[in-house]
Amino acid sequence: MDGSPSAIEVLPEVVTAVKQQLTIMVDSGFRRGSDLIKAIALGADAVWLGRAPVYGLAACGEQGIIAVLTILRQEMERTMVLLGVDRLCQLHPDCLRR
Repeated sequence: MDGSPSAIEVLPEVVTAVKQQLTIMVDSGFRRGSDLIKAIALGADAVWLGRAPVYGLAACGEQGIIAVLTILRQEMERTMVLLGVDRLCQLHPDCLRR
């Protein structure tokens, strides 16, 4: 699996193939708010968060999950400001440099 492409690398191909037919949810390797913004800009309708909320839960219960989600939201907002957008619907692949 070391040579396999990451989820974010193949996301544009998936979007091209099925965007009009399916809701696109992506998972694997999304750890920062900027990662979430990248996935949305590339066409994901939803991004699954695995480890971060679970780590928050293990560390501090419900408050840990809230803290993790707050941090991710702040990182997403900061990234959007730097991109010059104020709505998720304004994100598109041209926002990213590849």
